[in-house]
Amino acid sequence: MESGSKNSSETQRCRRIATGGGGFSSRQTATTRSLQEFRRRKEKKFVQNATLLREYRRAVKSEGYEAGRGASRKRGRGDEDENRSRKENISEGQKDAPGDELGEERACRRKRRKKTDPFTKAKAQAEARKKEKEDAIAERKRRQKEEVFKAQKRKKQYKKMTQRTKRGQPVMKNVIGSMLEKIQRDV
Repeated sequence: MESGSKNSSETQRCRRIATGGGGFSSRQTATTRSLQEFRRRKEKKFVQNATLLREYRRAVKSEGYEAGRGASRKRGRGDEDENRSRKENISEGQKDAPGDELGEERACRRKRRKKTDPFTKAKAQAEARKKEKEDAIAERKRRQKEEVFKAQKRKKQYKKMTQRTKRGQPVMKNVIGSMLEKIQRDV
């Protein structure tokens, strides 16, 4: 029986190895391992974002602009004071000295390029589609008018050609007139 139990433990060990080893290394549970992996990924992403932000700020500074705080909607108290003092200066009719901070700030603003509209392509496509639609509608109306005109002309021609004398003979004036019109159109 010892050989039977020894043989079964041997097969279990072989199965464990085949299925990916003997469980978790250092007896970690699945949840702790996944938490650690998650933390590692978060940390890595944070580091990548920080390096990208640093590079961006460096590039902006090299272009001569001041790197902002991002998309912050909050205004600092200093901004409000500057705005108030600027309004007071304008109302009093004072002009800024060229060496003044406000003058430098205005010069900096002039340097800034306007942001390009991200929807220019979409707007152009929408305009093109709108123009095509209007052209198609105008073409359809023109064709309908033409068809109505042709139908009226055919009706008149039919009435002329179906006119008969008292004896039931076709009116030759109309027949000859239509033939003459055809010849003139062809020539």
